[in-house]
Amino acid sequence: MTTLPVPEDRGQLFVRRIPEGASQHETAHALLQEGLRRYARQEGFLLPDAPVTVAYARSGKPYLPQLPDVQCSLSHCKGLAAVLLSRFVCGVDAEGERPLRAGVVRRAFAPEEARALACAPDPDALFVRLWTLKEAYTKATGTGIACDMKALCFSLDGDTVQSAPPGADFVLHRYGTFTVSTCLLHASPLS
Repeated sequence: MTTLPVPEDRGQLFVRRIPEGASQHETAHALLQEGLRRYARQEGFLLPDAPVTVAYARSGKPYLPQLPDVQCSLSHCKGLAAVLLSRFVCGVDAEGERPLRAGVVRRAFAPEEARALACAPDPDALFVRLWTLKEAYTKATGTGIACDMKALCFSLDGDTVQSAPPGADFVLHRYGTFTVSTCLLHASPLS
């Protein structure tokens, strides 16, 4: 398990490689339990003796009924699992390398993003970075990809997010050949 930085230490992001043939879902949920132990030590709260139960809202957004003050988001793809834990509403998305998909760009990318992709020296890599940012936001808000993805316009300078939808902080990580993006909404669910 590796820990990656989260903006202003407002949570913890854990990633783990998934061995060939291992279950992505099971690996992500095992990472969640292990991450919760580390996060509980950092934040100073006690965990139940048994594994923490994961439930899902109607939107599909996971939550932890036994830990109502802890927000979580999980992502997995072939080869990597990621878990984000925070006291703020959060979302995480992880993707491996893959080619730009023109149909997805037409349906889900703002005109400014499409222009950036057309000019990019590596449009495939930029496509994945932009897509993971969009996914992290929709996971945080619980809207999923049913939201107007074109309205979520990002601009990047390398791996630094230059502009994004308001009301959230975004961090884009490279982890080997993977891209992992996080979204933390500004308002705490407790406020």
